[in-house]
Amino acid sequence: MKKIYLFCFLTLSIFSYGQIFGEFASGIRINNTIYNTSGISPNLINSDPGALTFDGVSLGVYGQNSSCGEITAGEIKTFKNASANVCSATINWRVYLASGSPSGIFNTISLNTVTNCNTGTSVFNDGLGACANGDQKWKDYGLNIDFVNSLLPENYILEIYYSFTGSDVSTSTCETTKYISNSGANFKASFTISKPTTSPSASSTSICEGDSLTLTSNPSGGVLPYTFSWTGPNGYTSTDENPVITNTTISNSGTYSVIATDACGVVTVTQSTAAVLVNPKIDPEFDATLPAICRNGIAPLLSTTSTNGITGTWNPPIVSNTTTTTYLFTPTAGQCANTLSFTIFVVNNVTPVFTLPNSICSGATPPVLSNIANNGIVGFWSPSTVSNTATGTYNFTPSTLQCATAFSKTIVVNPLVAIFLPAIPPICSGDALAALPTTSTNGITGTWSPAVNNTATTTYTFTPTSGQCATATVNLTIVVNQFLATFNAVPAICSGDSLAALPTTSTNGITGTWSPAVNNTATTTYTFTPTSGQCATASTSLTVVVNPVITPTFTPIVSICAGTTSPILPLTSNNGYAGTWNPSVVSNTNSGVYVFTPDPVPSLCLLTTSLQIIVNPLVAIFNPVPAICSGDSLAALPTTSTNGVTGSWSPPLNNTNTTTYMFTPDGGQCATTATLTITVNPKITPTFTAVASICSGSTRPVLPLISNNLIAGSWNPATVSNTASATYTFTPNVGQCGTTTTLIITVNTSPTDILFATTNVINQGPDGIIEILSVTSGVSPYLYSINNSGFTSNKIFTNLLPGNYTITVRDVNGCEFNKIVTIDSDCVFPNAISPNRDSFNDTFDLNGCKINKLEIFNRYGRKVNSYIDYKDQWDGINSNGEELPDGTYFYVAEIEGGTVKTGWVFIAR
Repeated sequence: MKKIYLFCFLTLSIFSYGQIFGEFASGIRINNTIYNTSGISPNLINSDPGALTFDGVSLGVYGQNSSCGEITAGEIKTFKNASANVCSATINWRVYLASGSPSGIFNTISLNTVTNCNTGTSVFNDGLGACANGDQKWKDYGLNIDFVNSLLPENYILEIYYSFTGSDVSTSTCETTKYISNSGANFKASFTISKPTTSPSASSTSICEGDSLTLTSNPSGGVLPYTFSWTGPNGYTSTDENPVITNTTISNSGTYSVIATDACGVVTVTQSTAAVLVNPKIDPEFDATLPAICRNGIAPLLSTTSTNGITGTWNPPIVSNTTTTTYLFTPTAGQCANTLSFTIFVVNNVTPVFTLPNSICSGATPPVLSNIANNGIVGFWSPSTVSNTATGTYNFTPSTLQCATAFSKTIVVNPLVAIFLPAIPPICSGDALAALPTTSTNGITGTWSPAVNNTATTTYTFTPTSGQCATATVNLTIVVNQFLATFNAVPAICSGDSLAALPTTSTNGITGTWSPAVNNTATTTYTFTPTSGQCATASTSLTVVVNPVITPTFTPIVSICAGTTSPILPLTSNNGYAGTWNPSVVSNTNSGVYVFTPDPVPSLCLLTTSLQIIVNPLVAIFNPVPAICSGDSLAALPTTSTNGVTGSWSPPLNNTNTTTYMFTPDGGQCATTATLTITVNPKITPTFTAVASICSGSTRPVLPLISNNLIAGSWNPATVSNTASATYTFTPNVGQCGTTTTLIITVNTSPTDILFATTNVINQGPDGIIEILSVTSGVSPYLYSINNSGFTSNKIFTNLLPGNYTITVRDVNGCEFNKIVTIDSDCVFPNAISPNRDSFNDTFDLNGCKINKLEIFNRYGRKVNSYIDYKDQWDGINSNGEELPDGTYFYVAEIEGGTVKTGWVFIAR
């Protein structure tokens, strides 16, 4: 098979190239666009689907004296066989007028960069394009050759052809020159040189102040897009093509100039607009017009021509005499005048307002009738004077031009009335005194003075309110009576003594109540409030003195032992009070209470006091002894009590049974016997639940620190071994009276390894095999599981996909061991496919080979298909989806990691 592949490759080279050298593609780049000049797909210089052919193309428009048209690159692909040579490559070019005949000397551009074919990958060394042995690229992508500078505005032709030298018969000589010349017609593209110009204009040469002015540049020629620079009066600038100046002022008058720059950087000659005049606006002026008219009065006429000659219209055109209205004058267009507005107010007819009484009293001073109303209306009255003896009606007539109505007023003259008031009986001082009535019994209202006083007899004066036609003032006297309650003094008492209730009737017969409540512990002043209705003063006071109680104090006498000398009781207290004791002598045999009675002292409240003296025998005191376990060591009992009593114990100590011991004090200590009980507890054996055997290496069981019968302790060893059987000893904690005990835990040996034989899959197919050859350790017979499936005695697992598998073995004791086994996918390149849709070898299957890129070539070296991230897509078709004929094809596969693999595959349907 290898011989067949070699023969096919040699046939490809001979068929393609023969004993010659030549080219199979060429192209040129103008600015940033690559144009093809020769070659066919897929070997074109620019292989993009939309790439243009240079011959006959229009290159566009370029600016005069610019550098917008440049040859920036050129390339030729050549081939040669083993006995031929290629030496150099050149682009030849010239430019001439399109309207004339081809003329001028060709300029030359040498293409000096050479890129050879990588025969290992059949791809050029620059990574661009498929190739065969002997193929070369001649190129230069760093050119900047200007072909438009210094050309005048006109239409032109750029004409090119290529030449390359070499030898058909020698690998070292260059005697032959060959051409790429479009069959002698060369390759020609057209272009135009254009110079930009402007013809600026203004929207108007005479406008009114505040109008908008539009400037238009009107550019032409050159290369789009343009940029613009406007200048004008008062420092005006703009970069807009057609700028608009809004709200113009007088300073915008003048000429505006513009310069345009095209895309090639060509700048136009400065051009200007005609001069623009901005006219100021004037205000229309009119003769004075009334600012206000009376409702339904005569309305003025509005003139349509101002006094300074501005014509226009009014809105509304007629003045209203019923509604206040603003009137707008709009000048006729073309006069550069401002609008004008003013308001004519329609004034409502006003009723005069006066401050006049509805009535007056007979004989009172009559009001004066004013000829000017409160709201400013001027006029006259008829009659002009008010009478103070008879009721009358008075008429007011407004003067003209005031928008006012007539007014009349009737004033009534009332006769005088006498005042009648009721008498008020006497009251007690401090009693409530109602406000005096402000209306008399016959309906006259008024005020009193002075203010009412409920503590002293007072005469009050009633003054009638004006306008009531009443007689003069009237007096009223109110009599106020008062008496003082008197009481006998209360003698002083001792704090805590009984205190009788204070009398609720005074010695002069006034009844009432006291406050606060009587207090027999502190000196207090009490207030007597008389019962209302007795004409007594508001209150009186009485103080009751309460003297404090004093207790004589003595230094306490400590308890004494029976039979010792009795202490003597002092006859004067520590705080200086003398007295007597009862009993007067202290007993040394019995405890007793002794009462001290102080001698009387004037104005002092002295209390009796007592003193208790205890006569005690001494009792020995010992700390308790904690309980012990039967057989534990028991220390000797102390022969001196905690309170210093010495003595001896009986019976002897016993560390096996609970015993009560008696302490007998030594003589001379006036102390009594004492007892002490020591508890002795029996010992208990801890019990535990047996632990089942475990597998070596498995999770260790945790030993409980408290037994089933609640004895706490510790284990030795403290941790269970999962590698060897052992005996564990439990020692109870101190103080629990527990015995030591043991627990045996058996450890069964687990399997420790598995030996496998594996068969990898091919190209991801489901044909992997895992065979278990042997198991290390554990106890047979064994069972097996794959990926946590059920256990079986079968040792072989088949039909596996590539991946990791967990194999678990279990021995007769249930002890398990698992191990991960990997089934890989081997990458095998098929040497033949049969794409006849029978589901067998229909595609070039490279699943699992991690192919980044795959290219398929026919036996002539032409690429027929290619794939990115290839798996098994190719089924014998070309890139157009058409079936390829049976035969041998060459492949180039780029594998992940940078490896490239080449070979042949045969299509046999």
